[in-house]
Amino acid sequence: MFSRASLRPWKPVSLSCPELAKLVHLREFYGSTLLPTPETIMVLSTLPHLQTINFQVDPAVLDWGTLPDPKDGRAFFNSLTTLSVSGNSCEWLIAFLPLITSTTLRELSFFQGYSYPWAMESNEPRVPNTLFQLLCTAIGQHPSWQHTIEKVSIDIVTPDTQNSNPGDVYTSQHIAPLLSLTALRWLYILTKPRRIILDDAMLRSIAFAWPRIEELRLDAHPLDGRWQEALVQPGEFPVATLAGVLLLARHCRSLAVLLLAVDMRKIPDVGALARPPVPLEPGREHPLVVFNPQGSVFSFHVGEATALASFLSLVFPRLFSGAGYKGPVWDEAITRAWEFQSIRAQERRWALENGKRESGCSNDE
Repeated sequence: MFSRASLRPWKPVSLSCPELAKLVHLREFYGSTLLPTPETIMVLSTLPHLQTINFQVDPAVLDWGTLPDPKDGRAFFNSLTTLSVSGNSCEWLIAFLPLITSTTLRELSFFQGYSYPWAMESNEPRVPNTLFQLLCTAIGQHPSWQHTIEKVSIDIVTPDTQNSNPGDVYTSQHIAPLLSLTALRWLYILTKPRRIILDDAMLRSIAFAWPRIEELRLDAHPLDGRWQEALVQPGEFPVATLAGVLLLARHCRSLAVLLLAVDMRKIPDVGALARPPVPLEPGREHPLVVFNPQGSVFSFHVGEATALASFLSLVFPRLFSGAGYKGPVWDEAITRAWEFQSIRAQERRWALENGKRESGCSNDE
């Protein structure tokens, strides 16, 4: 029984193989450098047990007319659980995704960029905001996937980073269609040279839409390698604040990895809350261990690093790493946060040993 096929030539090659129809027991097809012809895609779509597929698309050689008419009601990749597509194919993918009839898709990844040496000189176009939003809509609004997809990866990299400007951003409204994916556990979006800039309203929506999220990576690489308060101009800086991050901490109780651009110049006074989100019992602390603030903006005022460290150690007592991010305020804040974590752990142990009980962690805003 032939259940797995892996074909990965060094350079992309066209694949025309109608004989694949005979592999009725095929479950996995890996061809990250294969460019299947329209006929081959149609053959693969009919395999009844195919669950995982990885291939590359060249829209220039695809015949859009070969895609099935949704009104026909035919099965089209009916058993798919994992889909990975690469190539300059955003528009094609937007047309392709709604045709898939699988009701069990768990993982979806899309890569458009220059990952191979021979593609470094390619002039792959940027993905306009409206097109990116349509891609998110095609993923998030598929009626059969909203409660099944757990992992989404969107990686769109174009080589003209030297021409980036402050207006090159995707905002909350562009990724909002993904909020309907209620089972989401892992989201990674890299759209270089464009950046992902969210606001607190979007973080609130994420907090309630994705309560099971474990990794949230929204790349917002800065224009000049780091953010400085004196250099921030309108349209360049992140809009989300630590108040929005606090909402994630309250409601996303499985979040372990966070990459997010945040305006860290205003630090919430968590200690003033009636019921701070700090459980006493061991094992109930928030699980976040990695927070990469790439693209964030910091205040360079005296004492800001200490205030930030206090916030981080209180809300994320397991925080261990900044994932390689370097910056004077952040480096000092992380170092002090580790010191504060130790002190707060001693305080919690003392409280428990002396019969103190928490009044409950608030889920309110």
